[in-house]
Amino acid sequence: MLGRLPACQNRKKAFEKLPSIGLKVAKNQIYETSMKTQLEPEDAQIIAEKVFELLKPYLSSRERSCEDILFDVPGLCEYLHVNSHWVHERTHLKQIPYCKLSNKQLRFKKKDIDKWLESLKTSSINDFRGKIKIIK
Repeated sequence: MLGRLPACQNRKKAFEKLPSIGLKVAKNQIYETSMKTQLEPEDAQIIAEKVFELLKPYLSSRERSCEDILFDVPGLCEYLHVNSHWVHERTHLKQIPYCKLSNKQLRFKKKDIDKWLESLKTSSINDFRGKIKIIK
């Protein structure tokens, strides 16, 4: 900030010449136009909201990438709370979805395991919605 203009008769002319030399005037204060300006809180909020809207697709795709996790046998054992013998037995019987790598290592996609677990669910007796015939 350069300071206030001195009081003079040609003040209006002095103000008119300021933009041509790279200065601007606000409330009788002279500022260099190359200086950084401070944003109003409302402007900062608008900018933050627009940035958030632009980043939203990337944030949501990151959440989806959690479903693309690959487990190895020890990782799947930890996820399902079972031992490795159980996992190898289920893969041998082809009861659990898996991928076999070229070096004969097993990998399991989390989303496939979750679907498989959903398919194993049994409905409870209270979920029955049909009609019951009573036979005497």
